[in-house]
Amino acid sequence: MINDISCFYGPWTTHPVQGDVRQVSEKLKRIGIDRGYISPLAAVWCRNQHLYNCELLELTSEFENLLPVPVLDVSVPTWQEECIEMCKDTRVKMFRVFLNYTYWDQSMHNLKEIFKFFAEKNIPVIFQRRMEDRRYNHKLAQVQDADINNVVIKYAMRVPELKLVIGAAAVAHLNSSILDHKGIYLDTSMLEELKWAREAFDNGLGGRLLLGSHIPIFEENAGFSRFLPQLADDEAEMVFDRNFEKLLNS
Repeated sequence: MINDISCFYGPWTTHPVQGDVRQVSEKLKRIGIDRGYISPLAAVWCRNQHLYNCELLELTSEFENLLPVPVLDVSVPTWQEECIEMCKDTRVKMFRVFLNYTYWDQSMHNLKEIFKFFAEKNIPVIFQRRMEDRRYNHKLAQVQDADINNVVIKYAMRVPELKLVIGAAAVAHLNSSILDHKGIYLDTSMLEELKWAREAFDNGLGGRLLLGSHIPIFEENAGFSRFLPQLADDEAEMVFDRNFEKLLNS
């Protein structure tokens, strides 16, 4: 079984993508991915990111290889109710947060309390570092990366029961303290250099890596080419499947 933690559907702002749900499903099948955890691209720039969650459930319902990952805007007071409502669909296994595309402010919203909610519900949550290198953004729409080390990981360390995925993780720059938290995982979709997959295993992070293709923003084969040539078969199996089992079933 090959899983993909980072796939999306819909339009993107900086270039045209083949983002129809059926197109994404077919892309995953072409490269041998059996199950894609998918979120709506349109939610990223929307003032109400929850608007696309019902559409997500509906559009993915006819595709066995797509599992919906609804988007939560933790800067608005209704995000917990939205989470509970989305969980009524048994296909929903986790949620995605685009922290740097919201009005979230550290002084106004307690990230530790947000993480405690997910931990108490035993629901994994993906905190997206970036969707695209901001150099490709329009000059009037530059989006800084979410502050993973100084904000997200800092507060995650205070909630040991949390299951957290760093979306588009920058493995080379992560705080080494994540090794002390058994529930922090890393999406491979934006490994900075090809060598980092090998080095992640050598540094004890192999059990935290999750395959991410970032389809349709990235070409479908990019996800594999970022790390597959460097790994042994049993290591690749961890990234494809066994680490997903740990995330979802432990």
